[in-house]
This record gives sequence, C-alpha cells and structure tokens, in this order.
Amino acid sequence: MKIIVMNVASAALVFLLRYLQMVKGLSYSVILLMLMLNILGMYFSRVAYRYLLIYTSKKKKQESAKRVLIYGAGSAGRMILSEILENPRYDYHVVGLIDDDVDLHHTRIMGTPILGGVEVLDRNLDIDEVFIAMPSVSHAHRQRIINSVSQLKIPTKIVTSSDLLIQSSDFRRSMRPLNVLDLLGRPEIVINDMEISNTLHQNVIMVTGAGGSIGSELVRQIVKYKP
Repeated sequence: MKIIVMNVASAALVFLLRYLQMVKGLSYSVILLMLMLNILGMYFSRVAYRYLLIYTSKKKKQESAKRVLIYGAGSAGRMILSEILENPRYDYHVVGLIDDDVDLHHTRIMGTPILGGVEVLDRNLDIDEVFIAMPSVSHAHRQRIINSVSQLKIPTKIVTSSDLLIQSSDFRRSMRPLNVLDLLGRPEIVINDMEISNTLHQNVIMVTGAGGSIGSELVRQIVKYKP
C-alpha cells in the first residue's frame, strides 16, 4: 500500500508541475504510464525478494531438519504434511509419502512425491524418522505396516487417533512412538502378583525340566513367592 501511495503522490506532483507548465516535454499519458510501470516494478521486485527469502530459508531448513517419510497419503498424512510445510517451527523435511493405494503412486501432494508402496522401504532413502499416518485401517493392516517399518530400525511414530489429529493445534500430540506392544500385535498381559502369590506361597511346587533355560527361569520366578 505504501508503494502505491508514494508513487501516486509523485505522479500527482509531476501532474501539477506539468499543469503549471514548469515541466515541459511530458504528456499526461506518459506520466500515467510511468506511474503504472513504477508501481508494478516495485511490487514485483518485493514479491521476488520475498520468494527468494522463502526459498533460501526452505533450503536451509531441508539441510538441517530431520528427514521424514510419511506412511499414508490419506487425510491424516495430508494434514501432517500440510502442517509441516506451512509451519516453520517444525524441524522436519518430508522426503516423500508412501501408500498402499497404487493409484496414488508416483503422484504428488503439495509438491511432495508419493514414492510408491511398502516396497519403497527396501530402498536407501536416507531418512531419520517414519510417521505412520493410517489411524483408520484395520488392526491386521496396521500390524503389517508396523512389521514392515520396524525392519528399518529407525525412530517411528504412529498417529493414534484421527479425532485427536484434527482437534490438536500440534500434530505431534496425536502421535506416539512405537513400542514393544505394537510389535507383538496383541494387548499387554498384566500379571496379577497377588493371585500368583496366593497360589504358590507355602505350597510344594515341582518343576519338570528345571535344568533347561525355560525351566531354570521358571524356578527363579517361583522362588520369589516363597513356596
């Protein structure tokens, strides 16, 4: 806005000088043309400078940021990608996405490539972290994804809930690191120590095969309950 005001003021002054015949050799049409060219030139130079700053800052961020692969190009994956691209506070650079939908392979989302399917994990992608963004798939499907990604042996986080991802102002709050239970693919078994103690305490216990690794470990665990 300041650019327009300054140029209009300058043109008005030249118009006045021309009207008072203090400036000769300039027609009113030439003055108007100069005004428009000045405004456009200054505007586009500022826009070009702004995009140059964005480009250089993006390049610097890519060099220092964690290289991330997003598994899932659906709504959850797109939301995470959009947040990372639009918010400079996230220290991530999305190398690409992968998805099980073959129709999406080798296309782009917001300029970021969808590299392919699970077979992409066999490539040397030079990534620091994986985000699994497929909260709506079945348990069996999710387990296959987790088993495939875990072979990379790099830090991996998983989106726990689509609702939490939508409601949260920071996508990281909707994610958690993979743990042993994810790899087991079943719920955690909680041991009831009190019930075991009531069963074993001051009772005579016989363990067969106590000389083997499993039997010897079983004996060590039983001894704690003072049979």
